[in-house]
Amino acid sequence: MKEGGLVSTLGTEPQVVTLCLHALTLQGESICKAVALHSRGQDPKIRSAVRSLRTKWGELPFPSAVDLELVEVPIQDLDSEAALRVAYRTIREVIAGIKGEGLRVHLNISGGRKPLALCAMVAAQVFGHGRRNGPGTKVLLSRSS
Repeated sequence: MKEGGLVSTLGTEPQVVTLCLHALTLQGESICKAVALHSRGQDPKIRSAVRSLRTKWGELPFPSAVDLELVEVPIQDLDSEAALRVAYRTIREVIAGIKGEGLRVHLNISGGRKPLALCAMVAAQVFGHGRRNGPGTKVLLSRSS
């Protein structure tokens, strides 16, 4: 089985990334890289989530096998067409980088704001999500409450 990389949108709840990674490993997926995408905004809850992932990653049961990369989408908010373009471009570059490393992409859009998740879905479609015989992107969604 091809190794994978997890790309996850991140908002105020850092466990969105860790629970998804845990679920993937329980399904037998071999994940060697996790990328959490977050906005640059001034929301203290987002900054806290980023800080929590960074500082507690080493305490989790998979840190030595999975490299964590925190990627700041260079926007304050997703409140304009220009901001959405920047978010889309950043996510597309992250996915392209992981695919360029020869990894299968697992995309988790459960965290962060809905426009960020939408940008991630569109970026995933560019890389062949849904192809039956291709090395597409696996999109992961959380169940609605």
